[in-house]
Amino acid sequence: MVNFKSRVIAFSEMSIMVSLAFILHSFFKILEMPNGGSVNFGLTPLIIFSFRRNILMGMISGFVLSIVYFLSHPYIPPTDDLTKIVLSVFLDYILSYSCVGLASIFNNCRINNNIKIIFGVSLVHIIRFFLFCTSGITVWCVNTPFGDSAVKYVFIYNLAYCLPNFIADLLMCITLQKFCFGLQNKNSNV
Repeated sequence: MVNFKSRVIAFSEMSIMVSLAFILHSFFKILEMPNGGSVNFGLTPLIIFSFRRNILMGMISGFVLSIVYFLSHPYIPPTDDLTKIVLSVFLDYILSYSCVGLASIFNNCRINNNIKIIFGVSLVHIIRFFLFCTSGITVWCVNTPFGDSAVKYVFIYNLAYCLPNFIADLLMCITLQKFCFGLQNKNSNV
C-alpha cells in the first residue's frame, strides 16, 4: 500500500511539473529563434523533478513533455525526406527532452548540493547542445546562409539560445535548491 501511494504521489508530482514546464516553455519565452529554439525556463521544473526523484522518473517526465510539446508545437524541417523528419523529431524532441533525467546522475555523490546542480544541469545542457547541433548538421543544414559553413552556422545558432537556457536553468535550480533535494532519502525508489 505504501509503495502504491508513493508512486501515485510521484506521478502526480510529475504531471504537475510537466504541465508547469509546458506552460513556461510555450507561453513565457524570453527569446524565440527564427528556425526553432527559444530561451525560456521550461526545463527548470523537469530538472528539479529529476533531482527530487531519480534518473528514470526524470527521463519519463522529459519524454512526456517531448510528446506533448511536439504535438502542440511541431517544427518540421523543410524537406520531403521522411528519414530526416523522423531524425529531427527524435533528436530535437524525444532525446533532447528525455535526457533531462540525467541531471540527477550525481545525486548519490558525496558532494555539495550546489556542485550536484552545476554538474547535473551542465550535463543535460551539453547533451542537448550536442543533439541540437547533430540535428542541425544532418537535417536543418539546408537553411545555412550563403557563404557560411553548415557546422559553423549550426554551432553559433544553437549556442545563441542554448547558453542562455543553461544559465537560466542553473541559476533557477541553485536558487530553488531546497526544492531540488527535498525528497532525497525519503522516496529514493520512486
